[in-house]
Amino acid sequence: MLLQPHSSSYYYETLGLSHFALGDYDSAIAAFLRGIEINPSYMPCHYELAITYGVRRQSEEAHAEAAIAKADYPNVSADFIVDASLAAIYGRGKQVAGLA
Repeated sequence: MLLQPHSSSYYYETLGLSHFALGDYDSAIAAFLRGIEINPSYMPCHYELAITYGVRRQSEEAHAEAAIAKADYPNVSADFIVDASLAAIYGRGKQVAGLA
């Protein structure tokens, strides 16, 4: 961040995924929202935010973010988490968001 004063949405997506993996969903949500603030059309932050809201059982917010992701990519799906327990949490979030 010190070397790149103009952060990218990709950075915040990655930061959010790191917080997600640690179970720090509040920080993950904050990072995804910051990525969206920088670039509102950066779909991966909307997608990951929907899943994180889903994990938090914030279904209204999860569906709203999922709708944004699906508007641009109707068949969007990402299953790239290797750890089985983390993949199960991620999968539950996808189900609540309507992305599964």
